[in-house]
Amino acid sequence: HFDRAVRENETVDGLTGETLAQLAILAGAAAADGARRVVTGYGADLLFGSMLRHELYMKVTGVDDLQSLIERTMWSGEFAPFYAWSLGVEVHHLFWDPAVMNAAFRIPPEHSFDGTHEKLVLRRLMVDRGHLRAEHAFRKKQALTDGTQFNRVLSTALGLPDKHAYGGKNHAAIAVLRRTFGVGHP
Repeated sequence: HFDRAVRENETVDGLTGETLAQLAILAGAAAADGARRVVTGYGADLLFGSMLRHELYMKVTGVDDLQSLIERTMWSGEFAPFYAWSLGVEVHHLFWDPAVMNAAFRIPPEHSFDGTHEKLVLRRLMVDRGHLRAEHAFRKKQALTDGTQFNRVLSTALGLPDKHAYGGKNHAAIAVLRRTFGVGHP
């Protein structure tokens, strides 16, 4: 899945390849069941600044502020639809919508995190408006990789020392593209 995600999206970024491979597995399962569209909450942590508090993620991405983090998605291909399209499925990320993004940028950071809960203003709004019960709105977050442990599985498959070996995953992504385009080492 990693190789195809890298190839279909032409990404050199191992973290992006890892993420897209997981989304592709989801899209593939949906397509096999006849679904034409998958809706995710992916991107909310980027948009509402939650990822800025994750030291390892910031080190891996090489950025240090929200604007740079958002801009990074433009070159990384993190939200690229091509792999899902190749499966006949559209993946729609609810939070990655211009109107939602514009609103998110106007929320002061202190309203997004209370020391325990991230995306606080959104959670409170969902409860206040009756869309979710508090126990659901404030449940422990389960990120894509939390459930799949794909970062660990990929590292093992690539012979890397740990699940966060993104330098090695970057090299693996570049090797996939070199093979794809018939380019040797410089």
